[in-house]
Amino acid sequence: MHEYNVINYGQHFLIDESVIDRFISLAEIKDRDVIEIGSGNGIITKRLCEASKHVTCYEIDTSLKSDLNKLKEKYNNLDIIYENFLDSEILKCNSIISGLPYQILEPFLKKIINI
Repeated sequence: MHEYNVINYGQHFLIDESVIDRFISLAEIKDRDVIEIGSGNGIITKRLCEASKHVTCYEIDTSLKSDLNKLKEKYNNLDIIYENFLDSEILKCNSIISGLPYQILEPFLKKIINI
């Protein structure tokens, strides 16, 4: 089991399969290009890859590379960007998926409003 940097990034990982199922269903991402912000350990990322056309993940916590790189080997519709989404160019997509920590919601909303 990995130790994740919860204190610095405010991370919480969704692990309840029934909630993830509902989350994916409600997202309606079939045949869509999806950006996931905060891929974490990749539990939702895996499901996004299975349900959508293409997934681009942004993950700031490089301690999670091992888990995410295993997914990259398995899914050819996955790109992973290890940097802060707030400092990145927004790529073209149909949907943005995230469970953002509260402390970055305001800067996130300001960034995507300009799309």
